[in-house]
Amino acid sequence: MGTSGQLLLPGKVGREPRQVGKTVKLSVATHRSWLDDEGQRKSVSDWMTVTFFEGKMADFVPRQIHKGDKGLVQARVSESMHQKDGVIHSTTEVIAEGIDLCAHASPRPDQ
Repeated sequence: MGTSGQLLLPGKVGREPRQVGKTVKLSVATHRSWLDDEGQRKSVSDWMTVTFFEGKMADFVPRQIHKGDKGLVQARVSESMHQKDGVIHSTTEVIAEGIDLCAHASPRPDQ
């Protein structure tokens, strides 16, 4: 059983993309902040691992995306459940469908 939903993920790349088999994994941090009941500013960073499957995007990401870059990832969320040894396990994956860079962390030597 699985479900899927669309996701726009604005964030900052947390480390260099890494190749895992024929896929590329990218760590992205999103930030949110609010005022608590006492008027103090609170903030949280949520980290997500985004998977780019083989193809043009998986070729592009390691060459053009780097730690510190800001961007908007278009993705889908895939959730699945399976049973093993009588225990139900659930998995949530963020699967990239595209990415738009907003800013590079610093100029690249090849630019």
